[in-house]
Amino acid sequence: MFKASLFVLCAIVARATCAGDFYVDETQDRPSRVRANDNLGPPAPYSFTYGSSDKYGTHGREESRDEHGTVRGSYRIALADGRMRVVKYVADKDGFRAGISTNEQGTESASSSGVVIHSEALPGPEAARAAHRSMARAGGSRHSVPRRAAAAASSNVEQWAPAPSRLRAPSYLPAERGEVVYYEP
Repeated sequence: MFKASLFVLCAIVARATCAGDFYVDETQDRPSRVRANDNLGPPAPYSFTYGSSDKYGTHGREESRDEHGTVRGSYRIALADGRMRVVKYVADKDGFRAGISTNEQGTESASSSGVVIHSEALPGPEAARAAHRSMARAGGSRHSVPRRAAAAASSNVEQWAPAPSRLRAPSYLPAERGEVVYYEP
């Protein structure tokens, strides 16, 4: 037993002594960082437009960038139920600015952080009536108020009760304190 313990102790000491020899400094081989804007020419101008239409509505987007790096664009969404949103934006050396026109419920005209919101949403009860009319126009789902069921005649109703059980609630203490018996094999 002593020899085995001595052998294990020597193995641990040898491992600890050699562990420093295999250490590699990971920071030595890392390449220097290059900033994303280094060695790039002037921004390449581009322009694109797309759109689509289906039974749920239409949407589209257009965007362009000039030789100075100014990006101008817009996107639009018009749903079949009458909701609409148009966003026009500009991104240049002064930052990102957007203008939003919408008739979506829950919005109101406001201006903050370079974003101007122009809302044509109806307030209060008029909004609910307009939403109901647009749902009917779009063929949307109709929700009806549930009707109160007629009370069943008491003679036709069977009353079910749970069957009696002989099981008791769980218990973690013995029901009776009795003599403890030990058996020997």
